[in-house]
Amino acid sequence: MQIDPVYGNVHTRYVQADFDRLGIAKGSAFTVRFNDREHRILLGGAYSDVQKGELVAFFMHDGRLQIACNMASAAALLGCRQGEYAVCEAACQ
Repeated sequence: MQIDPVYGNVHTRYVQADFDRLGIAKGSAFTVRFNDREHRILLGGAYSDVQKGELVAFFMHDGRLQIACNMASAAALLGCRQGEYAVCEAACQ
């Protein structure tokens, strides 16, 4: 994954087909793991889908998943660094 140096957004290599296979649809939550950390994130369409300081993910114009934080750095909140691997899975309800 890559980290946006200005905003702290996390750009992954996941695409819509990956989430379709996992059964994760827009409007539902999923879990992302970085090393030993686990976070629940909403798969939305825009930053405004969550409150200030909350995580949201959406597919960008290039088709890849971006994890962002409304008005904050997602990378800092997640505690992840450039080049680390992210594991996404459907969240338990």
